[in-house]
Amino acid sequence: MKKSMTLLVLLLTLIAIPGWSQFDSEGQFLYILNEEIVAEESFTFSTNSDGNTLLESVFILLSEEFLLEFETDRLFDQTVIVTPDLALVTYILASDTAQGTFNIEVQVEDNIASMSFSTTDNETEETRGGEQDVILEDTAIASGVSGSGSQMTLLQEIIFAREINEPTTLLGFNPTDLFNPLVEVEISPMDAITVTGNGDSFQAQRFLVSQLLTGEGGDPFNVELISQNGKLIGYQAFSQTSTLLVYRADLFPDGIVIGE
Repeated sequence: MKKSMTLLVLLLTLIAIPGWSQFDSEGQFLYILNEEIVAEESFTFSTNSDGNTLLESVFILLSEEFLLEFETDRLFDQTVIVTPDLALVTYILASDTAQGTFNIEVQVEDNIASMSFSTTDNETEETRGGEQDVILEDTAIASGVSGSGSQMTLLQEIIFAREINEPTTLLGFNPTDLFNPLVEVEISPMDAITVTGNGDSFQAQRFLVSQLLTGEGGDPFNVELISQNGKLIGYQAFSQTSTLLVYRADLFPDGIVIGE
């Protein structure tokens, strides 16, 4: 259970929405926790008939330990809908495993996010949940549960769209926490780093994204976004005991090496 909680904590979700971008129509991220392949995420971006952009992704477990614990390989499904200028319209996350069910749904209108949250423990059959409306001061989402490379892709796009070239703080919206739904997310440009993949080495852009895991006074959680030619190709996440490497396996089928 400790290892699974480490994975869920490391899979830090950060979405930043406003600003226009062009996304790959499909792709796949591979997740490596402490040098062990543990999961993959397949995603698609498409355009609805109303012009809104639809992101859909499926998170699949590959680790035998996690498969035994959750008794399924499908950890969660998620859906994000944004307007043509990338303002958030809908955010949905659903998980149904041996650990229980977990459902989040957010609808945004006039900068007000109506959030609904419910979870059920399969052992005790205890259900918790609630609803709340939150005024969004920024269109960033930060959640410590539904880690997703496709959502990191959205964050990277807003960094470029806003031309962030100095330390900047966004006020993120956490749809998994009814009581503390707003959190500060700090973004800082970093020096370029050497990445090797597909037999070549190149210089990649890098941004540090940080937030406190337990609010003010808690431990900072850091993610390094890695991009090539304006496209997110992966990220690294760090805690005191673990390292998570996530990269675009469809672009680099033989893997990537960062910083060597």
